[in-house]
Amino acid sequence: MRFQITTRLTPREVDQAFALIQIEAPEMTLAGWRSFARSAGQAAPARANRRRAPSLAAVKDARGYLSGLCSYRKARSLRHGDVLAVDCFVALDFLNTQGAADLLLHHLEETASAAGCSAIEITLARQDTRLIDQFRGAGHALEGVLLCKPLLPV
Repeated sequence: MRFQITTRLTPREVDQAFALIQIEAPEMTLAGWRSFARSAGQAAPARANRRRAPSLAAVKDARGYLSGLCSYRKARSLRHGDVLAVDCFVALDFLNTQGAADLLLHHLEETASAAGCSAIEITLARQDTRLIDQFRGAGHALEGVLLCKPLLPV
């Protein structure tokens, strides 16, 4: 199956992508997702050159259905300097999703290189062995564990 990357989601695609977001962030509401996508949608891909500006990339199949999605921003890392920090990466596991995940990884590498990043740091919300193995095959290494404690609003 043929896939393509899109970095600008239409309002219809934002709503369609909510099903993907629910896989990675089941606590996210539709309103919260729409707000995040709207702020990320204001950024052209080149905006990743500035730190902390969120961007989205989605994979669409030939029929226009979304089968993968990631969100990322440029950040500064103690260990690697400027990095592309990916805080959501999801590719559905049906038909040929390895192609979708591979295309997202390739997009992230191109974006990181263009933004002058020395590494890509990917945070996964769940331990998806298939995806982790695929990342390792693409040259990624496990470098630590992320712990998070949500804080109550002030």
